[in-house]
Amino acid sequence: MSKLYEYLKTEEIRNYHILNLLKKFDDYDYVLDDNFCIIRIKKCIDDHYDGIYIPYNCEYISEKAQNFIRNSDEMFCTIDEKFHNLIENDFELEWSEECYQFAFKGKEISNNSDCYTISHINLKDIDTVDKLWTYHDFYTKNYITNLVNNGNSSAIYIDKQIAGWCLIHNDGSLGTLFVKEEFRGLGLAEKLLKYNTEKMITDKIFPFFFTVHNNNASISLAKKIGFEKIAKVYWCGIINRSKQ
Repeated sequence: MSKLYEYLKTEEIRNYHILNLLKKFDDYDYVLDDNFCIIRIKKCIDDHYDGIYIPYNCEYISEKAQNFIRNSDEMFCTIDEKFHNLIENDFELEWSEECYQFAFKGKEISNNSDCYTISHINLKDIDTVDKLWTYHDFYTKNYITNLVNNGNSSAIYIDKQIAGWCLIHNDGSLGTLFVKEEFRGLGLAEKLLKYNTEKMITDKIFPFFFTVHNNNASISLAKKIGFEKIAKVYWCGIINRSKQ
C-alpha cells in the first residue's frame, strides 16, 4: 500500500480523489507494475458501483488493463482524457461524459456574512435533494442519506424551506451544488461554494470538484471564487467484457 500511495502522490493534486477513496474504503485491489497502474475500489461510487481508476501519471497498457478488469464487472470509471480513446477501444462503454476537474488555487475566501444561515440538510429533505439530482437513480437516495448522516452536507433554508444545498462526495470532491428555481438570483450557490471551500481549507482538506464540460454556470462561479481547471476527464460506464 505504501508503494501505491507514494506513486499516487507524485501527482497528488490530479490523483487526490483516488487517494481519498483509498483512505475511506478498505475493499480494493490494484496492479502497480513499473509505470502501469490500475485500481478497483469496491462499491465506492454512490455506494453501489465499483470504481476503476487509472492514475494520471501512469502508462496505459492494454493487455494489463484487460487482464485486470474481469468480464462480469459493471463499473464506473474516472479517467484522464488521454486514456479515454484507449479505454473505449478495449472495453464496451454504456455511456461516457466529458468533464472538467477544478482545484482551488486562490489564497483566501471572501465570504461576507449575510442573512442566510448554513446548516446540514434535514433528513426530511433528502427526497427533494435526490429527485432534483441530475444523476438520480434507484440507489442514490441511500447514498445521499449516508452523506448527510456523516455530516457531508450543507444547505440554506428560507422560510423553513430548503432553498439550496451542496454535498461532499465519497472521493472528497464538492458536488451536487443546486439551488431551487424559485430561490435563484440570491447568490445562494456562491455562498454555499464559498462556505464549503473555506471549511475545507480550515480543515486542511484540498478543495476540488468535477463538473460536466458544458455546465457554464458552475464553471463561471468556480473561476470567480478562485478555482482553476486542472484537467479534462471522462466519466464512463464500463458495462462488460473487453472487445478483444
